[in-house]
This record gives sequence, structure tokens and C-alpha cells, in this order.
Amino acid sequence: MSIYQDIETQIKQAMRDKNSVELSVLRMLKSNIDSQTKAGEELTDELTLKMVSTEVKKRKEAIKIYQDSNKNDRADQENAELKILSKYQPKQLDEVEIKKVVQAKIVELGAKDISQIGQVMGQVKGELQNKADMGVVSKIVKEELSA
Repeated sequence: MSIYQDIETQIKQAMRDKNSVELSVLRMLKSNIDSQTKAGEELTDELTLKMVSTEVKKRKEAIKIYQDSNKNDRADQENAELKILSKYQPKQLDEVEIKKVVQAKIVELGAKDISQIGQVMGQVKGELQNKADMGVVSKIVKEELSA
């Protein structure tokens, strides 16, 4: 079963359970995926994961903004939505695991300094896409190339 089919199944289950928050989040996600899929284009798990990652990133940014503004009720709502969306993401790598991948790519590419950040990021992004927060990846790449 594809991730998209699982989302459709969970929408039906949320309707049966009368879970309005989950239903709303999953319908929004399904709508976004549908709008990104061109007519005749095959819907892949990769495209679905990309859309989930986009929505997760939006929620994380909103949570930070709401917390900084002392709007904890809105932050809690965004956090509830984030938990629902996170079910559809693959396990995210922690900083230690990311650092190992980055260090291996730097050695493989023979990168010596910060001027090669684009080359390293291009290689690392392909390997870690949807498996890690790219903001954290970028920070680690900068740290490793600056050391």
C-alpha cells in the first residue's frame, strides 16, 4: 500500500471516529498532493513524502512563531497537526547520524573548505532527502567545512 493510499484510508477512519483535527489535516495534505500531481503523472511515495516534509516544516515554523508570540493555544494546535503529519515521515536521522554521513561525503569528495559547501550539500541532500531536517544538515556541513 502506498503512502497516499494509507492517507486516504486514514481519512475514512478519521470520519468514522469523528476526529475533526486529524480529518482536517489529512484532507489538506491529500488536497496538496493532488494539486501537485499533474494530469497523467504517476503519484509516487517520493512525491508524497516531499509534500509531507513541506507540511511538517510549515508546522515547525508556525509553532516557533506562536511560542515566541506567547500564543500557546495556537502552538498546541500546530503541534497536534505536526504529530499527525509526522506519522507519514520516515524515521528522521539525529545529528550524530547526519554528521557521519556529512563527514563521509566530505572525505569522498575531498572537500577542504567552506568554498565547496554547494558541492557537498548537493551530494548530501540526495542521500538525506526526507530522512533529515535539511536546516540541520546545512548547519553541520558548514561546521565540518569550517573546522
